[in-house]
Amino acid sequence: MKVILEKKIENGKYFVSINVSDYTAEEIEKIKTFGAPQISISPKSMFLNGQFVNSLPLHGMNYSFQFDNEAAATNFSNSITERIKSAVKVLKERKDDFSSKDEIKI
Repeated sequence: MKVILEKKIENGKYFVSINVSDYTAEEIEKIKTFGAPQISISPKSMFLNGQFVNSLPLHGMNYSFQFDNEAAATNFSNSITERIKSAVKVLKERKDDFSSKDEIKI
């Protein structure tokens, strides 16, 4: 998996864009099995599908966030990077001990 963080200043506003792509076969399989981890975007929130949300699924982290100052933008980019790393680590460590197929003769 690859995470691209793009930071830029436009008209005195600070923008942090996040793009998650290039999933490995293992990551895709884990997401199919266990679902995509939810990544907190706090202190930001978004209006999606008729409601405000403060977390997004890992595969939905392709957004740009606006900040009023450099410190806030930098803090957000650092914390979101750590949140993604942590979520991916937990996802990769998960094991499916439930799925099985048993044949029982009666």
